[in-house]
Amino acid sequence: METLESKPRKPRKPRKPRAPRDLSQAVTLRPAEVETLFGIDAKTIGRWCRDGALPSVKIGGRKGRKGVRLIKRADVDAFLAKHETPLATAQAVAADRMADA
Repeated sequence: METLESKPRKPRKPRKPRAPRDLSQAVTLRPAEVETLFGIDAKTIGRWCRDGALPSVKIGGRKGRKGVRLIKRADVDAFLAKHETPLATAQAVAADRMADA
């Protein structure tokens, strides 16, 4: 009986870095972008989304891939206004970070 040998795989091409988006005009944000804007850890944002406290949409994520979670900016603003995190403070942090960029 012959053994089947698999063909060697081609090396993957390195991914191109994403160009930074203008977050001040963005309608949907990824958890890392919410972290950049408001200074809240991306893992915390992901946990709030998973628990259903912060509405989000998950796209992709098949065959072992994690996918991308998208959050409406209006939902983030409403969530921060509703909860103990002072929206004015978070917006001030966002304004400072946008000015530095």
